[in-house]
Amino acid sequence: MMLQRILSAALVLAVAAVTAAVAVAGMVCTGDCDANGAVAINEVVTCVNVALGSPGGPSCAACDANNDGAVSIEELIQAVNNALGGCPDVEPTAVSPTPLQSFTPTRTYSPTLTATASATPTLPPSRTPTPTTALPATATPASPSTGSCGYLAIKEGSSQTYQSNEGETTIDRVTHASPDHVTVEETSTSTDDPTVEHTVLEFVCYQGAPSVASSTSDRDEEDTWTSDPPLLYFPSETRPGFSQTRTSRLTVSGAPAVSITVTITVLGSEDVTVPAGTFRNATKISFAPQGVDTYIQWYAPGVGLVRSTTDSGFVEELIAYSIP
Repeated sequence: MMLQRILSAALVLAVAAVTAAVAVAGMVCTGDCDANGAVAINEVVTCVNVALGSPGGPSCAACDANNDGAVSIEELIQAVNNALGGCPDVEPTAVSPTPLQSFTPTRTYSPTLTATASATPTLPPSRTPTPTTALPATATPASPSTGSCGYLAIKEGSSQTYQSNEGETTIDRVTHASPDHVTVEETSTSTDDPTVEHTVLEFVCYQGAPSVASSTSDRDEEDTWTSDPPLLYFPSETRPGFSQTRTSRLTVSGAPAVSITVTITVLGSEDVTVPAGTFRNATKISFAPQGVDTYIQWYAPGVGLVRSTTDSGFVEELIAYSIP
């Protein structure tokens, strides 16, 4: 569900939110990596790198003003404010200077219902995959075991193929499925970058809700993040008006944790038509990670995600699926 994409966007937007007022923690000028009493732009970039856990990037104790082991969105905003308006009147704090580097966000992909590393899936030779044999659009909901964890497509061997209006094609294959653990293997490519990315996602049933415990991607060297508690993916109840919020701490490739809060609200149910067919009474939800685009999504029982949109114009739709 575009989890890597969402995380990157949240951190970049935090740096852009220069008008937010954030209290300074302790006696540290947030973002002043070389402890010279001022925050330069390259030091703000370093803080973003630390928050993202960029492999091989520098460390900077001044980015973590409250010394909790994670660089939060609030701390990134304070670093930007300090760069623009100067450091507040605080006693200089001894911070070991660290080399600085620039950060260029790279295109990431949105994991949908997927997770596991085993066989390496390949994309079809054509840009538009040929639809495979599918269940009727009025598929009977799977019997939930705990909460809504039985609602989504969790049958081993099932697959979903998606295309977005940004030229991305994603194929998800369920390689392991049990009532409380699903592994999905995903392959992604796009029209502007033919490189195939393989991602393995581990889903668990946490507090009655489908959630993501970890993700491993092979793009630009292996990149793994884990979430504690598991990142909320789908609500534990599907009744209209139900809302659920969870804050998770994501650790990327062993870097300090970054907190992300997700709120999901059930908007109701309605019929939805996508290239893979018409799905009756699909559950419509709002998936809102704090600080970034809100995703409106439609889920069909026993099939999974069938459509996802944002106010910024992003659209991703199911174009083919197969359930054994």
